[in-house]
Amino acid sequence: MELLPKLFLLTALFAAASSAAALPLGDDDEDEDQRQVNPDNQARIRFFGQAVIGLEFYRNTMCYGGDAESETPSSRGFGGAFGSKKSISLGMPVTPNVINLKQRNGILAKAFYREYAITAGEPIAIHGSYYEATSHMSRGCEDFGVSFVPEKDQDYEVALDLTDKFCRLVVSKISQTSEGVALAPVELKDAQECGDE
Repeated sequence: MELLPKLFLLTALFAAASSAAALPLGDDDEDEDQRQVNPDNQARIRFFGQAVIGLEFYRNTMCYGGDAESETPSSRGFGGAFGSKKSISLGMPVTPNVINLKQRNGILAKAFYREYAITAGEPIAIHGSYYEATSHMSRGCEDFGVSFVPEKDQDYEVALDLTDKFCRLVVSKISQTSEGVALAPVELKDAQECGDE
């Protein structure tokens, strides 16, 4: 590699690290934020994030994008690599995905999760993207999405299922049983970009 490209790369990394250092410091471990969730008309949902995963969700719609307002549990790419990795909890039950969270960590790609209260009985659309590159390979998926209608007083967990040929979002309903926590698949509909037929 020539000297000029090396200097440019080092300058860009230094600038990004300086910007990240200027952000408020926080404990990256689980943050037990016991905000009130109304079981009569709300549900809770947990998203797993990482710098290689982009996730957005849209309330009260079955499509993503367009003029609809979104919330972003996980940003992919440069912003995700240097953004906050703080897990945010509403007190949802601990599942194997939470217990094994650190096993998903990578270089500049620490795994975390965020939990949100959502309105029961209204559809939610989830949009995903994924891209990972190493010195030996790269793989990615753009613009895949699902939608479903959450039930009141239920907890859900969103995970990314990756194979060599495709990416898909898996949503599971979390329930407490006499034998511990159980995950059951939720019936999903494909979500398209708003305005697309």
